[in-house]
Amino acid sequence: MESIEHYLRRKRHYQDETVAKIYEMKRFGGLFGWMRHMRDITAIRRAIRFANSLGTQISFVLDVPCGTGRIFQLLSQKGIKFIGADISHAMLLEAMGKPKSHLEGLVGLVVSDAEWLPFKDGTFDAVMCIRFMFHVPREIQLRILKEMRRVTNRWGIVEFRHRYTLRYLSNWIRYKLGLLGELKYRFSKHDLEELVSEAGFKVRAIFPTRPYAPFLSDKWIVLLEKV
Repeated sequence: MESIEHYLRRKRHYQDETVAKIYEMKRFGGLFGWMRHMRDITAIRRAIRFANSLGTQISFVLDVPCGTGRIFQLLSQKGIKFIGADISHAMLLEAMGKPKSHLEGLVGLVVSDAEWLPFKDGTFDAVMCIRFMFHVPREIQLRILKEMRRVTNRWGIVEFRHRYTLRYLSNWIRYKLGLLGELKYRFSKHDLEELVSEAGFKVRAIFPTRPYAPFLSDKWIVLLEKV
C-alpha cells in the first residue's frame, strides 16, 4: 500500500499545469495507450449496464477525480448527466477542452478533494473513481469511500488493482528469493471486501479490464452497492 508521503507527492504532481497538459497523451496516447483506455471504458460500461439491470437507472454521476475528463465521452453517449471533480484546477482546464460531444452531459466542474466532497448526502445515483485508488494509502482509501457512500444514493464504481496476475506471482517469487527489494501491494478479494464493508458498501460485481485473460491485467472495475 502506498505511503502518505507518496500520496501527498502525487496530489501536488497532478496539480502542475505542465503535467496536466501531457497527462492524457502520456498515459493513453498511441495504439497501446488507446487500447488501455478502451479496456477501462468497456469495463465501466459493463458496470453501468449491470447496475441499471438491477432496477436503479444511473442518470446522474459524480466522476472524482475526473482528471482530464477521460470518462466524459462514455457518460455523454449514455445520456448520463455528470459532474467532474478534481483537486487539480489544471486538470479541469484540460477537461473543459474536450470536444463538445464529450461534454453533452456535463453539469459542472468542481475543484474538490476526494476526501471532502462538497455535495449533499445522496446527491448522485453513482460515484465513479477511476485510476486513483492505487495512489492512496488504506486509511485515505477508507475516507474517500465513506465520502463516496455519503453522496451516492446506491452505487460506487471504483477501479482497484488486484494480485491475481502472472506478473504479481512472478514478483512475489522474486521477492521471496530476495531478488526484489519491494513487493507492491495489490488487493486480494478478501481484503477488498473488508475495506469496502468498513466504508459501508458491499461488492456487487467485479469487471476485469481483460475479461478473457484476467491474469494478464491487475485492474478491476468494481461495482459497489451502498449498504
